[in-house]
Parts: sequence; structure tokens; C-alpha cells
Amino acid sequence: MSPSELTLEMFAEHLRYTNPFDENRVTQTDSLTNDVPAIHAEAFEQLTLRARKAAQNPEMGSGVVVTGPPGVGKSHLLARFGEWARQEKHPFIYLLNLQAGPADILRTILRTSLSILTKGMAKSPGQTRLYRLISATINHALDLKKLQGVDLQTAYQAYETMVNRLEGETSIYRVLWLLFDDLFRQLNGRPGTGRALLAKRWLSGNFLDLDEALQLGLKGPELREDGCALDLEQMKEVIKVLCQLAGFRRRSFILCFDQVDTLTEDQVQSWSATTHALLDICPRLLVVTSGVDDTFIEWTRQKLVPQSSWDRIRQFSLNLSGIDAKASQMMIQDRLQRSLQRFGSLPEVAQRINQDSLFPLGRTWGAKIFYDQNGDPQADLRPRHIINQAGSAWDRESHKLAQRGVTDWLASWPDPGHQENAPSSLAPIEIDLPSLIDQRVTEKLNEHRQSRLLRPEELPVDAGNVVGLIRSILKACEQAGPPYQTEQYARFGGIVVSSSKIRKKPAFQLVVEQLPDSPSGLKRVLGITVAEASSGTAATNMLKRILAELEAPTGAYRALLIVDARDPLQLAEAGQAYLDKLKSYSNRFTMQSLDFEQYATLESFEAVVGLARSGDLEAVPPDGLIRPISEREVYESHHRHQRYLSPLILCQILGKCTDVMLPQVPELDRQRVIEATYAQLAINLGLTTLQLASWWIEHQQPRPDESCHAAVHNMFKEVVLKLHAEGKVCATALNDYYMVQPTNALFEVRR
Repeated sequence: MSPSELTLEMFAEHLRYTNPFDENRVTQTDSLTNDVPAIHAEAFEQLTLRARKAAQNPEMGSGVVVTGPPGVGKSHLLARFGEWARQEKHPFIYLLNLQAGPADILRTILRTSLSILTKGMAKSPGQTRLYRLISATINHALDLKKLQGVDLQTAYQAYETMVNRLEGETSIYRVLWLLFDDLFRQLNGRPGTGRALLAKRWLSGNFLDLDEALQLGLKGPELREDGCALDLEQMKEVIKVLCQLAGFRRRSFILCFDQVDTLTEDQVQSWSATTHALLDICPRLLVVTSGVDDTFIEWTRQKLVPQSSWDRIRQFSLNLSGIDAKASQMMIQDRLQRSLQRFGSLPEVAQRINQDSLFPLGRTWGAKIFYDQNGDPQADLRPRHIINQAGSAWDRESHKLAQRGVTDWLASWPDPGHQENAPSSLAPIEIDLPSLIDQRVTEKLNEHRQSRLLRPEELPVDAGNVVGLIRSILKACEQAGPPYQTEQYARFGGIVVSSSKIRKKPAFQLVVEQLPDSPSGLKRVLGITVAEASSGTAATNMLKRILAELEAPTGAYRALLIVDARDPLQLAEAGQAYLDKLKSYSNRFTMQSLDFEQYATLESFEAVVGLARSGDLEAVPPDGLIRPISEREVYESHHRHQRYLSPLILCQILGKCTDVMLPQVPELDRQRVIEATYAQLAINLGLTTLQLASWWIEHQQPRPDESCHAAVHNMFKEVVLKLHAEGKVCATALNDYYMVQPTNALFEVRR
């Protein structure tokens, strides 16, 4: 859209449906939409220096701990660092909200790493990070810059010669070659071998049947008569090999653990032991850990982390402090400039911007934020607090604009009574605190869930993580009483961990023992299993163990089997027979599919609790005074709204399933919605899904059933999610909407 086509009504709509300060904390490390490089510049330089130095250490890894109070910008710094790492081709694995039990922490780290490194393998195998790492390793073996013109046999011989000189598990290198070989053949128009997916599964710690293992050439004592899977030591070796691959490109391999404050005590002990071990054996590894310093002091005081482990993890430390008035004002002005720049062609708007660089917030607002009562500039301001204050001020001006109309609002801006009507001089404002907390928790639940939907590779198929989530949620409901049935439960069983020395695995990963519900005093046990394998011998044996429990006189009364929808059961005749037999116990056996949206919803429950636990969840009441939201208040909000009863896998454990009333999505022509999104992004170069929905309702002459803004908004969110997956837009999750920016791929489509 040319500047001459912009109108004041468009400007008013922009203020109504966007708020450049909604993004008050980073949820995605690969879409840093707001960044002022001058803020924490020294800490950023230190992180990049540590990454470069780690890349030069062929013996072991290095640890860096980033600390600072909540809201000071730790996650933002890590996002900037992650963006730099990807540009410089350092493998960067971002781990947030770990939920796996102590025995599964390493497996979750490994699976997430492989999931991120193989993102897009099915559609664009040559673009995956793992393929490029292996390709660079082969180039190193051949002493070439590119593989062009080299036949596979020559490449393999050079690769094998190099591998034989290396220490450690050479079988891992050979499986990586098979993955590369399969993808290379596909890229060059030749039939694939089918081994790439098998290799990915094995490297991720999944069980392979005997015939699958033999296809990868696996052998040795770990190969049992029914197949094999990596043990804990081999999982560490896989990460070690990945670090070595990065080293062949003269890069470090970066594991980034953000907000480790959310870990429970038993998780902390396992995480620290695992991280220490990886640092000791993995060359060119950089582990970055972020959290609040008080948490780390408490860990040491309670001896949750041995001093030797903490010394390795915190080999180097960066403590972030607040920023000064100048940097704070620069941060606010940067967001305002980005948000309003296209409306600078409107004389009425340009006049206000030239008059006051903080328009529409105003320099009067800025004086109260950036300076103390004596007029001296503040020296220790937390960025998130400033952004929250700015967001509230933007909303107040947007509300005034809606009441007065854009012309009258601009004419009266700045409001002459603004200073007298500042929150500090008003009479006490009555605040409905529970409603305010509910609103903020709901916003952050939506934001986290939508962020996961944008990046499913960061939440891979992982039974241990799902079990950990369910266990945490059950514990939260244990004392809550109605509407849950948990008052019937005497206790919650711990996660059953299978020892490598014990061949017989337990039927259930989580056991819930019920109190007697009759005079007979009979206890009933609910066993919960999350499928770790979807096919072959492992899946068959899993079903066999569950069936044996139900058939045993002293076994479980009920069994719940949860299967990730991304990896459904694919059974041969024997496995199907066991499943059919289980289904005959219709009132005692339930198999529930866990689709990704439901998984992301489950994870968001605990993610928002984690935000509160680490001091990163705040509400801004009408009086403008920022108020932290506690962990207990988040749980109370979850219980108030019966959120735990909405996912099917939880309501079958906790009590009666409730129907969630969602806005009815109208029958819109999806192609028209996509074309409208293309057209609007070509004009605006950045919009929110709220703006897209508003534009549709106003300009597309909608049918009566299309006038519901929430329903139309849901449709645009679905479309944006699809376009993001196709690489045509870059979307960022903010509260309950997406900020959408076009990519070069979108403009190619438009041509």
C-alpha cells in the first residue's frame, strides 16, 4: 500500500488491534522481533566469545551460567545469542520447561536435539542441520569444501578412515553415515534405502526391532534377541559425537537450558549430574544455563547439586543487572518507531511523532518511568517492568481513542489532564484480583501453546516427558478435591524406572492407587502407560505386559494407554491380537490418542506454573503497579476454570470430562482467507491475526455467521500456522494472537 492510501481510520485500527509491548518476554529464540543490541551488549559479547573458545577445545566442554532477577532480560539475551549461533552455523539446542522425570532427563535432551537437527527431513532432507553437519564432516575427511563430483564410495572410504582414528563409539558414526547415504541418494534422484528414519529413531534413543537393528549393522552385547536401544552411556556418546561433528566445522555445539528455576528437586539432581557428565566427555560443547541467582544459591545450600558439578556448570558466569534510563527510553522508542513508521505519512500522526518521540505514550509518562522523584535518571530498571508499563499506557490511549474517535483523540493529545489523572494521584482503584490473574494466566497459556504449535520440533515424541507432565498435574490436583475425583486416591505412585539390569519391564510408568470405595476395603489401581514404541516387538511386548496386569487377580483394575498421534501404533498380527484382547476389557482399558495440540496444551499448564515459580509471571492492574503472580495463584486459576478437565487424557483420570465451548469457526473459503493474508501482508509487511480478522469482517462483506470476530480470528490463526510451516511467513506467538511477517518465499508465491 502506498503512503497516500493510508487513512486515520487505519491508524486507529492499528492502535486498537496491536500493542507493540505485548511481547514482554521471549518465547521463541528464532524470531527476535524486538531487539536493542546496546542492551546487555557486553554479556552478549561474552557469550559469543565462549562459543568461539568452546569450538577450539577438543578435550571437553565449557559451562556458562547467566543469572539476574526476573524480568532483567535473560531469555532475551539467550534469544539474541541463539540467533547469532544459527547465523554462524553453531548447532543451537534450546531447552525450556523440562518435564521429564529424573531417569528421562538425558533421553529428553537427546530427543529434542535430534528433533531440532532433523527438522524438515521428510520434505527437505538436504536442508536439515544434521545432514549438513555430516556433509561437512565428510568434506573434512576428503579435505574438500564441497561434495560435488565425489562418488559415495570414495566419500565413504575417507569417512571410514577418519572414523577409525577417533575414540569412542564408532557404531554411532557408521549409523550417521547410513542416514547421510539414504538422504544423499534421495537428493540425487536415486532410490533411498529407508535407513534414514531408522537411524534417526535409534540415535534418538528409541527401540529398534532385531531386523531394523541389523539393517543399521548394529551388533554387540546390547543387541538382544528382540532388538536394541541406546543405554544411558550410549546416549551420552551420541551427544559427544554430535559435538565432534560440530568441531569438524570449527563450531561449538550449544545446549541452552533456560529458566531452570522451574525444575523440581529430583529433576535438579539428575539434570546437574547429566550436564556435568556431558561437559566432561564432550569436546567443543557449550552449556548455557539461565536462572535467578537466588535459586542457584538455594540449590547449593540444600546440596541438591554437588559443588564439583556446579563448578563445571558455572565455569563462567554472567550476572545481568537492570538497565539505565537512556537504554530504557531507547528500548521503548525502538518499539514505537517500528510500530508507527508506516503511518508517518499521515500529517496528523507525523506531527505528534515529531512533537514527542514517545507518542502515543507521551513524554509525561516517560518522565515518571525513567526518572525518580528528584528528576534524576533511574539506573537499575528491569526491561520487562518498563515494557509492561508501556503496554498499559498504550492500552489506556487506545481506550481513549475508541471513546472519542481518532480525530478528537489526536486533537486533544496529549491529554491536558493526563498528569493530574495519573494513577499515583487517583483514589484507590478496586481491583478484581482473581479475574486479573485469570486473564493473565489465560494469555500466557495461549502464548506458550501457540509457540509450541509453531515449532513442534522443540516438543518431540517423548514418553518420559509426557509421563512427567501427567505426574506433575496429578500432584497439583491431589489436594484440590472437587471437581476432581482425586479425593478417592490414597497416593500417587512414582514413575517406575526400568533398570538396564532388569530384563522385565513394568507394565506401567505411573501408578495411581485408589482408596477403598466400598465396605469390602478393596483397593483399585489405575496404571498409566505412555507408548515408548509404536511398532514391532517393543510395542507388542508393551501390550502384552498391560494385558497380563489386567488378567492377574492382584493386577491393576484399570489401564490407560496413551499414544502420541504423531507415532501411532502399527502392529503386526501378534500385537494386534493383544490390542483386540485389551479392547475387550471395555470398562477397564482405554487407549487414548494424544494429538500435538493436546500435548502442547498439557505442557502449557506446567509452563505457566514454571513462569510463576521463577518470578517471570506478572499482572499489571489498572493502578499501574506491577504485581507478581505466585505459583499457588496459577494453580488456583487452573482449578477455578477446570482447565485440567479439558484434555481427554486427564479427565479420564481426574473425573468427569467437560465440554470446552469454543467459538464456532465459520465455514470460510480457506483459499480466500489465504489470498487475503497474502494481499494484506504485501501491503503492510507485518500484521497481527487480530488485524487480519478485523479487516476481513469490515471489508469482505461477510455473511452473518462470519461476523464473530473470535471465530474469524481462529480461522486466520489456522491459516497463519500453515503458512509458517511452509516458510511463507514468520509468526510469533503473543498472548492469544500471532504477529505475522512475510518472508521472501511469500513474495515468490505472489509473483
